[in-house]
Amino acid sequence: MINTLTIARKLAKSGIKREQAEAIADIVADAVNHQNGNLATTEFVRTHVGELQKGTDGKIDSIRVEIGDLRIEISELRIEISELRSDMETQIASVRVEISALDAKISALDAKISATEVRIVRWLIGIGLTLGLYQGALQFFS
Repeated sequence: MINTLTIARKLAKSGIKREQAEAIADIVADAVNHQNGNLATTEFVRTHVGELQKGTDGKIDSIRVEIGDLRIEISELRIEISELRSDMETQIASVRVEISALDAKISALDAKISATEVRIVRWLIGIGLTLGLYQGALQFFS
């Protein structure tokens, strides 16, 4: 509650006319009384701040739990990625061994093909010489 008389007296002492001082005091009192229904009390603020804090604390705890869950999932994913990487490295090594074995087989086949080519050329030369000798003999004896 505002004491309008005290306000009016202080305004009058500062040089404002008494009627004006009383009018100003009444205006201030009306304004304050009008706003009293909209002003929050300390108890109201403490109660609502406490409720908000409880709600916020609960949400923060929930977020912390979710972060913990995410960290666990990230750890599990890292383990899974590591296992997949290990499996891939094993498979790559296996493919490299198979490629080496195939390279060895190809080299062996190349050697056999070369040896076969040499034998075919020898046979052709031998057949050519034999035919040449037969033809020469036929011409000689004819």
